[in-house]
Amino acid sequence: MKHLFVVAHYDDEVFSCGGTISKMIKAGDEVRVLVICRPAVNHKFDQAEMDARHSAHVKAMYILGAQSSFRANFIDEKLFGESFVFMIDHIEDAIKDFGYCNVWTHWDKDFNQDHRAVAEGAEIAVRRMSGVKSLIHIEVPSATESSPRAFEPTLYVALSPEDLENKCEAIKCYTTALSSYRDVGTAHVYARFRGRAINQQNAEAFKIVRMIDE
Repeated sequence: MKHLFVVAHYDDEVFSCGGTISKMIKAGDEVRVLVICRPAVNHKFDQAEMDARHSAHVKAMYILGAQSSFRANFIDEKLFGESFVFMIDHIEDAIKDFGYCNVWTHWDKDFNQDHRAVAEGAEIAVRRMSGVKSLIHIEVPSATESSPRAFEPTLYVALSPEDLENKCEAIKCYTTALSSYRDVGTAHVYARFRGRAINQQNAEAFKIVRMIDE
């Protein structure tokens, strides 16, 4: 099975579903990651930060075992503008190039505006595409739970100790993006919390938007 993860920023992929990606790779699935935005610092583009996060992303993908990733290079914090339609085209092209796959992207009610834009763009991109088996929303710590609306999972992925460890090692690559409320400790708290909902030690949680039963 093929899986395309469409995320707004570098590090969204590891905090939301790094353990799931690790599990997929071990199962023999093919995984691609599409990062939509180039990073901004204090609302301004920062080349040094972009280089640092891109390097961290490459290292993180190597740890998780993902075969390939792509960068769209759209401007951070400005996706809900004239670039929105071009972002949709970019997502459509990524799906067509990859082939029949599951698409994983942000929750459309996330508190981060870029996350919401990418979610809406992905939803529009897949609406008439026969090449998409399922569309699934992801949960990103420090953004999803900040929404006044509750993220209510409909899909849980149980994580082995190895999957969680791989996720945490991938998170450590993003040294410039870590903080006291968004770090390896956060990953462990979320994994335990979501795991308890399904009587597992650790898990990641998602929300199914649509899925084709074959």
